[in-house]
Amino acid sequence: AAAAPAAAAPAAQGGAAAFAAKGRARPALEKQNSMQQRKQCADLSGDDVEHFLGHHPYVRGFAPTKADVELYSQLSDSHFPETPNLRRWFDHIESFSATERASWPAA
Repeated sequence: AAAAPAAAAPAAQGGAAAFAAKGRARPALEKQNSMQQRKQCADLSGDDVEHFLGHHPYVRGFAPTKADVELYSQLSDSHFPETPNLRRWFDHIESFSATERASWPAA
């Protein structure tokens, strides 16, 4: 009975040791540049926007654009966002004046 816990120990360690103990290679992390991230967000909708905004302050990445203004306008006309990341983003965009939002570059 003592042999079973010892055999499970490498897998419980996590990281590369756990993958090696299970006979698998550790998955490679993929890096994305900001252009790739912006392209991805351009095609997002619904839950994808919520997830993206969990890691980015604006809908196209790290700087405000007309895409933020467009989404803000749509949400202002239809309903107040109910999800946490979209609500935080909406409040943040709302903190800018209409003049400031109008000066943001095209997406």
